[in-house]
Amino acid sequence: MCWDWDDLSYFIAVAGAGSVRAAAEHLGVTHSTVLRRVSQLEELLGALIFDKLPSGYRLTAAGEEVLEFAEQMVSASNQLETRVSGRDQGVLERLRVTLTPMLATHLLMPDLAEFARHSLPTAGSETPITHAASPTPLLAITMRSASSWASVRRG
Repeated sequence: MCWDWDDLSYFIAVAGAGSVRAAAEHLGVTHSTVLRRVSQLEELLGALIFDKLPSGYRLTAAGEEVLEFAEQMVSASNQLETRVSGRDQGVLERLRVTLTPMLATHLLMPDLAEFARHSLPTAGSETPITHAASPTPLLAITMRSASSWASVRRG
């Protein structure tokens, strides 16, 4: 079985739109391209994934299963991109955020450890949080291990 992953995007578009024409418009291709790609997927799977009705395309039982897995694959692909993309590039720029102490404490702090967990590349890395008027760090974010957790401590 040799997959063309793009066939799944055509399939998902038809499943969501309910018609080949609407899917083609959404994808910016011709309806014949969508028909060909869906046919290729059906041939590869050896199963009909749509009932072709005068009112549009309706998923078969096999199509429902394919859609469930296709959506999981899209989700996994998005998660992979989100988690790994740019990881080896490290911090390229300084991020400067200006907030009042109250907003910083209640708005920023709850998400800061999560940011550090995905942004600090190695165990033991520390990122100081400073105030413009003082060189002494107000906070420091420390990565405890490469895959576990980050801590936030007051400077």
